[in-house]
Formats: sequence, C-alpha cells, structure tokens
Amino acid sequence: MKIEGYIKTILIMLFVVSIFLSPLKTVYAETLEEQLERLQREIEALNQERQNLQSQINTNNATLSGFNAQLASLYAEMELYNKEIASLELEIQQSELKIDATDKEIKEKLEEIEQSESSIAELEKESEIRIVNSYMNFRMYGAADGASSIVSIENVNEFFKDSSYKEIIQADTNELLSKIARLRIELLEKKKELEAVQVENQKSRELLAVRQTDLNKKRDEAKIRESQYLAQVYAIQSENNQSVSMLNGYTDEQAKKTGEMELVRQQLLNNFVPVNPGEYVFAGKYIGRQGATGFVTGAHLHFEVRMDNISQNPCGYLPPGVAGCGVDGGSLKWPLDPAVWFTSGYGYRCFPLNGSTYCDFHYGIDIIGSSWNAPIFAAHDGFLYKGVDQYGALYIIICGNVNCGTGLKTAYWHLSEY
Repeated sequence: MKIEGYIKTILIMLFVVSIFLSPLKTVYAETLEEQLERLQREIEALNQERQNLQSQINTNNATLSGFNAQLASLYAEMELYNKEIASLELEIQQSELKIDATDKEIKEKLEEIEQSESSIAELEKESEIRIVNSYMNFRMYGAADGASSIVSIENVNEFFKDSSYKEIIQADTNELLSKIARLRIELLEKKKELEAVQVENQKSRELLAVRQTDLNKKRDEAKIRESQYLAQVYAIQSENNQSVSMLNGYTDEQAKKTGEMELVRQQLLNNFVPVNPGEYVFAGKYIGRQGATGFVTGAHLHFEVRMDNISQNPCGYLPPGVAGCGVDGGSLKWPLDPAVWFTSGYGYRCFPLNGSTYCDFHYGIDIIGSSWNAPIFAAHDGFLYKGVDQYGALYIIICGNVNCGTGLKTAYWHLSEY
C-alpha cells in the first residue's frame, strides 16, 4: 500500500511539472505567425528609432545652417574691422608724417629767423659804428668834401642827409634790412599757421587712436563670439556624428530584420495549406491592384514562382518583357500588363550599408505598372487564395493543385485591393 502511495505521489508531481513546463515549450517554440509578428514589432521599433534620429539630425543640420550663416556674417564683420583698422593705421602714419614734416618745417624756419636776426644785429651794429665814426671824423676833420668843420647841428643833419648817410648805409644794406623785416613778419605768420596745423594733426591722431582702440575691441569681441559659435558647432557636429553612427546601426539592424522577414515569408509560402478550396481562375483574369501594403517603400508588385514548393526565377517562366526579363515560349503571362519598371530581380542583391555591403536573397521579382494601382492579372490557371500577412500586406496565391502542395504556385504581394 505504501508503494502504491509513493507511485501516486510521483505521478501527481510529474503531472504538476508537465503543467508548468507546457507554457515554457510554447514560449520557446514560436510559430511562423508569431515570428512574423515579433519581427514586425522589432522593425517598427527600429523604424521609430531611425525616424527619431533622423529628425534630430535634421534639427541639428538646421541649427548648423543657422550657425554657419552667423559665422559667415561674423567673418565678414571681422574682415571689415580688419580693413578699417588697416586703413586707420595708414591714416595714423600719414598724420604722423604730416606732423613730422610740420615740425621739421617749423624748426627750419626758426633757424632761418635766428640767422636773419643775427645778420640784422650785425648790420645794425656795423651801421652804428660807421655812423659814429663818420660823425667823429666830421667833427674833427671837417666835411668830407672839404667844407668847414665848425658847423651847427642843422649842418650835421644836412651832412648825413646829403652825403655821409649814403656812404655809411649802403643801398644793399637798406634792401637787406627791408627784406629781413618782411621775412620776420612772414615767418611769424607761417609759424602760427604751422603750429595750428600741428595742433589739428595731433587731434586727428588722437581721434584715430580712439577709433583704432574701438575697432580692436569690436574685433576682439567678434573673435570671442566666433569661438563661442565654433564651440557650439563642434558640439552639434559631434552629436550628429553619434546620431549618424547610431542611425547606420539601426539601418543595419533593420536590413537584417527585413532579411529575417523574407525568410519567414518563404516558410509561410512553403507551408501554405488552404483551409477551403479557392476560386478557380484562368490565366489573364483580373485579380487585384498593385499597391504598397505591408513593409514596403513604394507601390509595386512582388511576384514569385514556385514549382513543387521550390523557388524559381520568374523570368524563366515569363515571355520576354521589361528589362530583358523573360524567355521565348514562356509558360506564364505577365501579372502586370504592361510592366513599366523592373526594380529588383531574383537572387542575391547587395547594397552599401554602414560602411560595408549588405546582401540578402530575393525570392521573386519586383515590378511596377503604369500607375500606382495598376491592375494585376493571374499568370496561369489555378485555385486562388487571398490573405494578409502580419505586416498588413495583401497577397494572393494561385496554386495549380487544390491543396497547393505540388505543382505550379505563384504569389502576388503588396496589393492595394483584391
């Protein structure tokens, strides 16, 4: 009896454990639909992060554009200050040269006046001596023309007027004295004029120095603003570089998720088993319209061909058409008539991504009709089934056999309506 009790206890424990383990199995064994749903959420999250980063980059670029405009204006302002300062420095040099020339001219004139005054003094002294000597000779020896030496004062005056004055004060002496007198007056006037010019030059130089100080101050302030702008520009550029790096990372991750999604879609097609028989259609029948439903960047038709559930290149089954896709005697009809653009072929496709090259396998062809919602036609006879994948893409599958397990099967993805 005890053994039977132990056995019952063990069975109960095993039953309880199995109950706890069953949900774990469900968690770790995702269905294809669950995988698609998970990948969809992850891709949407990546898209949101990419949009946020791109928005931040756009905002930063707009800010940088504003800073660049301010810096350009600031550089022009600084260049203007530099040119004004250079012009002022030339004006100051010119003013100093004028002042120096004025000082030199004043000095030369003063020296000329001093020499003239010295000459005048010597001439006056010589004239005085000659006059005295003549007068003394006249008193002692008589007139120069032999007249009597005893004369009155009036006679002395007459003497100097009539004869001795001409002898003592020569004509050239009189002319020199007159010239010196005029020169002295001119020099005094010139000195006053030059001194006034010198005062004005000094004032001009002082005003120029004030202006130069003010311009230097403005230029220094502009340099400080330049440093502040550049610091902010460098900070924003650094943030942008980080955002771009993260954006590339998200783009890389998104591409990988997209590749995973493509594989899951292929598994869905491989395992597709219709619940109920679909409508039987003939080749060329209108079945829907081109669209952009699901995870796409624009309206187009993703068209696949499978034979016994093995992926085939559609161009090997279609007659000659757009971009050289198709072969003579192709067994299928073009699902878009006409197909105007051929955007992606069957097989590996590579593109640059985050400084490297990313490649994935494309199991169909992407084609575009003449309008965004161009009509789509059945490529062959078969049973038609409709569906919506986890990304919201409308799709049609046409199977040559009712169970879709063997034979020809075609897929039409991203429809706008069916």
